[in-house]
Parts: sequence; C-alpha cells; structure tokens
Amino acid sequence: KTSGAIVLALFAATATLFGQAPPAGSGEPPAGAAPSVRLSLRDAVGRALSEGTTARLAVERVSQSRSRAGQALAGLLPQVDGEVQDLNEILNLKTFGLTIPGFPSIVGPFNIFDAHVRGAARIIDVAAYRRYRAARQGLVVSEVERRQTENEVAAAVATLYVSLQRAEASIEASRANLDLSQKLFDLAEDQRKAGIATAIDSTRADVALSRQRQQLLVAENRRDSARMALARAIGLDFGATMFLTDPLRDDPETLPSLDDSLVLARRQRPELRAASERLREAELSVSADRAERLPSIGAQFQGGYNGNHIRDLDWNRVYGATLSIPIFTSGRLGSRIAESESRRREALIQEHDTERQVEQDIRQAGLNFDSARAI
Repeated sequence: KTSGAIVLALFAATATLFGQAPPAGSGEPPAGAAPSVRLSLRDAVGRALSEGTTARLAVERVSQSRSRAGQALAGLLPQVDGEVQDLNEILNLKTFGLTIPGFPSIVGPFNIFDAHVRGAARIIDVAAYRRYRAARQGLVVSEVERRQTENEVAAAVATLYVSLQRAEASIEASRANLDLSQKLFDLAEDQRKAGIATAIDSTRADVALSRQRQQLLVAENRRDSARMALARAIGLDFGATMFLTDPLRDDPETLPSLDDSLVLARRQRPELRAASERLREAELSVSADRAERLPSIGAQFQGGYNGNHIRDLDWNRVYGATLSIPIFTSGRLGSRIAESESRRREALIQEHDTERQVEQDIRQAGLNFDSARAI
C-alpha cells in the first residue's frame, strides 16, 4: 500500500516516474528460458494504451460516435435513389369499384416498364439540425472519455508495475528469512546432538523453518498473481517472462501545494472535461427534442420513363414541396422532452459530483504521499 500510494501521489503531481538502474534480483533472463520481455514503466504504459483491452474499447467507442454523427448529418443532406420495374399485371376492375356493362371486369395481362429517379431534401428542419449538433457533441464526449480512459489505464498500470516490484522484493526477503531459519534449525540440531540443547529447541526451530517456507510460497503466489494482472493490463501473453527494468525513484522533492494541485487538476483532469461535455450534449438533446414542435419544409422530385414496352416509353415527372406541422402527438413529444430534461439534470448532478471526486482524489493523494514519506 505504501508504494502504491507513492505512485498515485506522483501521478497527481505529474512528477517523473522513470530512472535509475534495474533493481537487484530483476536480473537478466536465464539462457534457454521462455520468451521474455524487458519492461520499463513507460513501456508498460505504452503497451497498455496500444494493446490493452480497455484502451482499445475506448477507441472503438470513438469510432461508433463518429458513425452516429455521420448518420445524423445524412439526415440533412439530399437523398437520391433510382428504381427500375418490369411488370406483367392482371387487374380486377371490381376492386376499384368499376363495373361497366358490356366490358369485362378483368383487364390484362399487360406489361408495364418503369424507370425513374427519386430525390428528396429537407429545406428547413430545425430538429434534424439540432440532432446533428447533439451527435457531433457526442463525438467530442467520446474523444474526451478516451483520454480519460488512457489516464486511468496509465495510473492502473503504474500501480500494477509497483505491485509486481513489491512482490518480487517480498520474495527476496522471504528467501533471506528462510536461509536464516535453516541455519538456526541446523544449529539447534547440532546443539541437540551435542547434548547442549533440548529436543524442544530443535522442534521450535523446525516449526519456524516450516513457517518461513510457507511464507515464501505465499510470496511467490502473490508475485505470479501480480505478474498475470500486469500482463493482462498491457496485452502481453501470460506465458511470457517479464523483467522490470525501470523502477520508480524515491524522489525527495515534495508535492505542490493543495491549492496548486486543485487548480492543475481542474484544468487537466479529463474526467472533468468529460462531465462538462456530457452536460453540453444533454443540453443539445433537449434543444433538438423541443425543435420537434416546429414546422419542417421539404422538397421532392421524381422523374423517369414508363410505358408498356421499352420501345414506347414516355417521360413523366413529379416535383413539389411539403410542409409538415406537428398538431397532436398524443404526448409523445412532451414525454421525450421530459426525458431529455431529466438526462440534462442528471448530467448536471454528475458534473458536480465529478468535481468533488477529483478534489477528494487530490486530497487523498496528498495524505497518502505524506503517510508514505513518514514510514
């Protein structure tokens, strides 16, 4: 916990986390060993941002938001499609209410060939334009959330990196204690055989030796668990052997003052920017839903050739404009606006809570750093 607290405090203060030589025991990979990777902290963070699942998912969410913005923009642009039909029909005139004495009610079969192009465009649609702005804001939110995710991944990898170092150091300490316990047991056995110590002394030394063996096994298990956690975070194969080459320095410098840290965090912490952008997105969504009550104007055109056969085709066309005015929607628009307003209030509450969370993180990091220095 002490080492992890130092790491988090150093990240909050934007201190340099790299330097110095590899720790004793990190060593070189033995000859003939499984594939190994030498990792500095910078390497580990870089791998996590490029190969780690969390960072890659954040990139995909940005791509999805970009696609949604493109779909919203397409709703504002002209739409054109073409269609070709070659039909053979038989009609029953009675279906249309036509009954002519002396004429058969069944007409056909006859051919119809039709080829036309149809186009439509929204001339004035405030709601569609505002929905596009909301979708563009969603893309901004995704970009900021991606940066927030990268920041969280970097902090998590640094913590895992230190946890693995601490686990390796614990193994070294356990091995030293085991060697000492072995020597004490051998001494107790020699003294018992020489008649200058009792059997109980030898038994106690044996129990202490067994306890140290157990502690070594526990330490090795923790080391392996920490190694797997780091491998998963950085997208590394679980079978690879990692050698940590860039330990953190125990820098004597102090953290910035609390006020300076808070000012820096409010300016740079991506979660604050993300909360602000989400609130802006919610406000644009409310505006778009309110605009659904406004009239919209569209234009359409259809032109082509049709006839019974290709040789007797004639040109025809239709063009015009439409004015759409919502009159009664059975409460649909009102309910949608109410939902959007609720989401806006939710985003406002989350923004305020995020500000308090960041301040708590800064204060807690300072306390952890001071506690770690005092130990």
